[in-house]
Amino acid sequence: MALVLSLLGYMLVFLTVKALPALSLFSSQALWSGGWYPEDGEFHLGMALLGSVAVAGLACLLGVPLALACALSIHALSIHGLSQTLWQRVLATALEVLNGVPSVVFGVMGLMVVVPLVGEFGSPGPSLLAGSVVLAMMILPMTALLIYQGLDSLPEELLKGAKALALGPFATFFWVIRPRLKGVVFNAALLALARSMGETVAVLMVCGNVAGWPESIFAPVRTLTGNIGLEMAYALGEHRQVLFLSGWLLVVLVCGLVALIRWKGAPS
Repeated sequence: MALVLSLLGYMLVFLTVKALPALSLFSSQALWSGGWYPEDGEFHLGMALLGSVAVAGLACLLGVPLALACALSIHALSIHGLSQTLWQRVLATALEVLNGVPSVVFGVMGLMVVVPLVGEFGSPGPSLLAGSVVLAMMILPMTALLIYQGLDSLPEELLKGAKALALGPFATFFWVIRPRLKGVVFNAALLALARSMGETVAVLMVCGNVAGWPESIFAPVRTLTGNIGLEMAYALGEHRQVLFLSGWLLVVLVCGLVALIRWKGAPS
């Protein structure tokens, strides 16, 4: 426990120290409006922050409902103590395997399949939508497993009581599981959002990485992680300080989401 707390504390202190010069050097207007032109000394993070939130948010809107459907499918027969069918075991195993697939593999699949498909509906292809679809596929297994674990941890007495009252699967779901499902899905969705905002490689491969304000979901977009991944290797001076500020913002956003889970996310 001490090691984990020390690691988190060191990370926060390190990023804060590195990011403070950027906050003192630039006005809020300079940071949150305009474009990104490091060669001219213009470091506007607003477009990257919007890109991160938009890509991650749309990914959750696409992925969380599918994850909920998968989790309910796996859990459906077990609510009455029935053994799971073969396809349910296969689905659970597939989710576990997908959860361990490296993000670069999702990025390659997105580049070869998702980007051309999105390009059929709106040029150029690499875009906010393409990044969201790839991220939705990435968060699907983790979110489904989290929801399933939440469902599987329901008090056994509740399920026995439903069985004793001769409630069928649908009635058991509506009266016993559904009231407790809201908190479980809320927690899983926020963790999926945090996971989405922290992704780098797959997003770099399919989002287009144009440093500008996206005008539609078919427009290329750059995220905070994309900023860091593309430019940290050669950034110097103020440029490097603003990239550290990008990392600090990501950590603050994730901490905020975790705090929200602790505050509001307990199952009712």
